[in-house]
This record gives sequence, C-alpha cells and structure tokens, in this order.
Amino acid sequence: MKILALDLGTKHTGVAFIDQENVGFVVPLPTINHKSNEEFMHAVQTLITDRKIDRIIVGLPFLLSGKEGSQAALVQKRVKDVETLGIPISLMDERYSSRQTSTATHPKKGRDRSAVDPNAMAAIAILEAFTES
Repeated sequence: MKILALDLGTKHTGVAFIDQENVGFVVPLPTINHKSNEEFMHAVQTLITDRKIDRIIVGLPFLLSGKEGSQAALVQKRVKDVETLGIPISLMDERYSSRQTSTATHPKKGRDRSAVDPNAMAAIAILEAFTES
C-alpha cells in the first residue's frame, strides 16, 4: 500500500510517503507551499497521480485535553476537499507531532539549524504513528 501523510497548514503542508510493499520506510517529500486551496489541491492531486497513492493520512490537531483545537475546523474543511479526489482518508491525532519534531528540527547548538524541514518531520511523525498503530 502506498500512503501519503499530510500535516496541513494554512500556507505550508508537510508531506511524507511510504510504499509498504517496496521500500517499507517513511520518507519526507517537499513541503507544499500554497497561497490558495486551488494550489493545494493541485499539488495533492499531482502527488496522488505520480505516486499512485492508495490512502491519505491527515494529522488532526487536538488540544492536550483531547478536545479539537481551533485549527481542527480548518483541517476538517480541507479534508472534505481532499475527499473529493476519491482516495480513502484517515485522521490521526497529531497533538504531539509538532512537539516531537521541534527538538529534532531545531537543535539548540550547531551551525545548521535549518537542516530538517519541520513540516515534513511532522508529516513523518503522523505517518509513523499510523503505521505503528
């Protein structure tokens, strides 16, 4: 199964991919930078077509209390748009994905603090959580 993970943002969407049959490990893809929903949808459609995606996993932002955060409504709206592309979508709790990746992507010391894209790292965390569940 070929799975695409999305860490949805208003302007930047992190992307990760796994081909469970051939590669078996999660890889980051370039972040989708979008100014409009049309740009976002075109980029996702291209990924689906080029990579022959079978399923999409989307991170859903919850508060630490377990309730949906303010961003959740925006994510739910975008998920409805992505559903029109005809690929099954699963939602994953992403409340810890940004926190998990902040240490990995923003080291306190060192010369290259921008070596890892935090959007892609969040998508990786979402996809790894899905494949391990």
